[in-house]
Amino acid sequence: MIDLLRLRTMPPAVPPGFLDRPRLDERLTAATSRPLTVLCAGPGHGKTLTLSSWSKHSCGANFAWLSLDDSDNDPQAFWFDLLGALTINGAIPLDSPLRDLIPAVRFDTHALRLITAGLAALAESMVLVLDDFHLVTDSRVHRSFEQLLDQQPPQLHIVLATRADPSLRLLSLGGGLPGN
Repeated sequence: MIDLLRLRTMPPAVPPGFLDRPRLDERLTAATSRPLTVLCAGPGHGKTLTLSSWSKHSCGANFAWLSLDDSDNDPQAFWFDLLGALTINGAIPLDSPLRDLIPAVRFDTHALRLITAGLAALAESMVLVLDDFHLVTDSRVHRSFEQLLDQQPPQLHIVLATRADPSLRLLSLGGGLPGN
């Protein structure tokens, strides 16, 4: 199961000839000073490749990637995959209690507190990209993710790449790119 997850934690390769977008890279990097960035555009507009290119050339932070899919419409699977992506990408230190946390069938407030506390203990800033967030439609997953956003540690910056505005409470978070 970890091998399948490992495939979803690698940003796609940027093809030769991909158009560099330095101004967009600068805006994405500047946005990491905020808790959340939402990159929303229709299919084929280059969200995934732009973020992949940025992560390799301009991000300037520890970086984790998770390509979401339909299986993440279950809270247990979503949090297992999210923690797995952070672990696989080296964001979670070997001595962190997050490495031993396995989200229970009934993901609850206690589990979220453990995750938030573990993320707050990270020594370095971290950027987490959740690609294809539009595929996550389950309201339980959205509610638990909103709770993380409400208690998000300052060293964690989340980037959502999505085809549609997520149905999350985002107004109070100041998400988006600077200048928008």
